[in-house]
Amino acid sequence: MFEDLNWRRDIIKIKEISPFFLGASLIFAMSILAGYLIAWLYPDIIEKAIENVSGTLNSFTYLGPLELTLFIFMNNSLATLIAIVGGFLLGVIPILVLIVNGLIIGGIFGNFTLSGLTLEFIAGTFAHGIIEIPIVMYASAIGLLFGYFSWRKLIFKEDYDWKRLSKRGIYTFILVVLPILFIASVVEVFISSKLLLFVM
Repeated sequence: MFEDLNWRRDIIKIKEISPFFLGASLIFAMSILAGYLIAWLYPDIIEKAIENVSGTLNSFTYLGPLELTLFIFMNNSLATLIAIVGGFLLGVIPILVLIVNGLIIGGIFGNFTLSGLTLEFIAGTFAHGIIEIPIVMYASAIGLLFGYFSWRKLIFKEDYDWKRLSKRGIYTFILVVLPILFIASVVEVFISSKLLLFVM
């Protein structure tokens, strides 16, 4: 499938998608801010949402550290893959991925802040967040790039080598995104959780 690709040439680099990376970062940052403000203005809504999520997550408490790492890795991998491939749908899907994740993070942060648990939030998210968030921005930026080409195809009837573009996206996902997401998952389970317990 990838015989005609070269990792030096065909991995999608940050400089190729820098405007889209910036756009993804702005959407994500504004979504975090919105989630944070919602938590302060409508705390009951966020608390109810957190309770529902916690109830779902409790069903995975039987998982050991390795199983939990794989579960988190698979979940994050699916989300980033959807952000990349979904970019061909005029860029709508990566935007939604950014907004939803930003609202969740901002809402939880606001809830923790209201409860006087700011340090606990930082301890539980910082170590893996500095790895995971940039790679989510990167994957979403690739999706936005694909969305840009899709819009140009729709409006200006410009043609692109869609097969090669898709292959470059999947190639980049496999060689760049997946390994970094796996590292982030390991850090989340084996380091972030320990830091959270340390400050509690």
